[in-house]
Amino acid sequence: NISDRVVAEALPCSYRHMGACLGSCVATCAATACCKACGCTCLLSPFAANVLYCTLFSVATISALIFRYEQVPLRICLGFSDCDDTNGQWTSISSYSYDLCGGDDCAGHWAAFRLSFMLSCFFGILLLCTTCASKFAVYAHRGFWIAKVMFIVSVTLATLFMPNDAFAYFAWVARFVAPGFLIYQMIFFIDFGYKFNTTLCDWDDAQKSVLCCSANEDGVWYKRLLLTLSVICYVTTFTGVGLLFHYFDQGCAFNPLAISLTLAFLLINTVISVSKIAMHGAIITSGFISLYTMWLAYSAMASMPYEDCNPLYNEPTAITTGISIGIAAFSMAGVAFNAGNRENRRAMTGKSANDQVTVDVPAADGEVQPASFWSYHLVMLLLSVYMSMLLTNWGQSNTDNALHSSGVASAWVQLGSSWLCSLLYFWTLVAPALFPDRDFS
Repeated sequence: NISDRVVAEALPCSYRHMGACLGSCVATCAATACCKACGCTCLLSPFAANVLYCTLFSVATISALIFRYEQVPLRICLGFSDCDDTNGQWTSISSYSYDLCGGDDCAGHWAAFRLSFMLSCFFGILLLCTTCASKFAVYAHRGFWIAKVMFIVSVTLATLFMPNDAFAYFAWVARFVAPGFLIYQMIFFIDFGYKFNTTLCDWDDAQKSVLCCSANEDGVWYKRLLLTLSVICYVTTFTGVGLLFHYFDQGCAFNPLAISLTLAFLLINTVISVSKIAMHGAIITSGFISLYTMWLAYSAMASMPYEDCNPLYNEPTAITTGISIGIAAFSMAGVAFNAGNRENRRAMTGKSANDQVTVDVPAADGEVQPASFWSYHLVMLLLSVYMSMLLTNWGQSNTDNALHSSGVASAWVQLGSSWLCSLLYFWTLVAPALFPDRDFS
């Protein structure tokens, strides 16, 4: 029957057209869903936004640490057959398999550079979007999280196609940008010391109870705590000085220079902080800064890549490396989190972060207040660049078993940071006496 044959021949064609139509519908729905997801504001509170930013940075830092020390390539293997570790970027293994960024091209410090570059691009764009105080800046800072995740994934994948020469230039630029975060970190620690002392003294003046269970009727409990912590800081510092003199060869000019000058700085600052020159000084702040600067001096000496001068050069044990990784990851995340809280308060109040003023900003559409978050994202940008330098020995070493900050450049940067921190703290002590007419509050 001719009509039956026509129908039979037409059915497969109809099925093919139906399949194409369904595929087109699915693709259209997927594209529409992606567009709507990227357009979702998903506005969060400033605190929740800060938590997500710090979580993102922590995950990226831990990932970079793993890629750096385990020498695992940041790679993608597509297909059904195994990828060859000796192949380079985007190499065809067979007709159905591809190895993207394999071998040593994306392993070690090159993987750390790629993740740092991704974070730098992310926070750099947010810095530009939040420079001016506007509602758009608020939405860019606290919303569009699905679009941000897609951007991060896209940039990370894009770095796998980029040659290592591009990241060599990125490392060269990062060497000049990363010290900006070190300066910010010093100011942060000095400010923390002053605020810690002021807060506990205010608690004593208000006779605040101890841990909500013990009375503080005489109003001196927290002052005793400050004195105890100060003694602990100084005992630890001077014990460390003795150990450094004992274990690090004093025949190397770098070691006695680092210890002696750092010790001189901390003694001078301590004397001034308890004298009439600095009526606002506090022994606990001096204790914090003394311990921190001496730790930086130790880190500088432990970073020297010379066996004769550094007794720890050939002893990067698993425990030491694990502690170094933990300090590097969580200290950076902690600084970013606290900096974020301060910058959020500054942006939402329009005043200094030290002002005791808060403004509740509704999260509903049309009710947000114009604000700028450029300083927050500038700190995160500097932190992203500094992360690459910290994990790659300031771009000078790719040894598998090196400590997280070994190298001559890293040693001098850390020692210079110790001295600069001491000088900044010295300035905060003497500036009110030198310029009595200025308000330093």
